[in-house]
Amino acid sequence: MTKRKKDERPGAIESSEHEPSTRKLAPRAASPMTERSGYGEVPWMIGLYVAHSSDTITTFVENGLTIGRHGLDSFTDPHIDLTPQNAQELGVSRVHARLSARKNTLCIHDLGSTNGTYLNGYQIEPFTEVPLHDGDVIELGDMKLRVAFLSRLMN
Repeated sequence: MTKRKKDERPGAIESSEHEPSTRKLAPRAASPMTERSGYGEVPWMIGLYVAHSSDTITTFVENGLTIGRHGLDSFTDPHIDLTPQNAQELGVSRVHARLSARKNTLCIHDLGSTNGTYLNGYQIEPFTEVPLHDGDVIELGDMKLRVAFLSRLMN
């Protein structure tokens, strides 16, 4: 992830009282149980809580799911469609990001979206996989989603 916070994007409005953050995001330590040995080994049930809304999206993540909004052609529709949550107005791309389950780890990566993907205020470099933790806040454009780990199904 880059050290640039969301409010430091080019063109962002900064108040005179707020100096851009220069602190770097420390890499998260992986759990001793984390093992990078392929997709789909441990399915996750997660909730995505949409900020400023009562909407909650509950889904299983196993082999990977795309998040985005409805496109004009059916080939670009994401697995998790945020169109009903005003995704287009909030700058969510048609195929914005991907959630992937690894053994004992749930990850997100940006799929080259126009407005970027942020994790807890820090931008994720496109096509870079980053681990998620319970309570993390994902920003797709200007849409905020809080991640809740509801369960993992053990093999």
